[in-house]
Amino acid sequence: MEDQSLQPSIQSGLDEFIQKITEDTGLSQLAEEEKAPLIANLELEVQRRLGLVALSYLSEEDAREFVKMTTSDTQPSAQDVATFLHNHILDFEKIMSDTLASLYREFMAGVSV
Repeated sequence: MEDQSLQPSIQSGLDEFIQKITEDTGLSQLAEEEKAPLIANLELEVQRRLGLVALSYLSEEDAREFVKMTTSDTQPSAQDVATFLHNHILDFEKIMSDTLASLYREFMAGVSV
């Protein structure tokens, strides 16, 4: 039961989160060559955190499938990962939203702006 209509909202939620952090920390004021690697690292951290949280909500079998999918030589697209998580985790969007809110608070607590 794939719901393709939810995937844009998942990606837009991640994009909005990255944009908010960028603006709230002043990263948006940096030159592109300074900003780009910082944003790339932030995106990786967000993906890592969401993956760890997702694992805690997956059954043992689904967790094995998720790890296999995300550690294969051919990395899945963000859309494929979002589809998998949405299809295997009840209330995935709320969990993602709560996780992003928590990560935002953690990140901002560690930044002097």
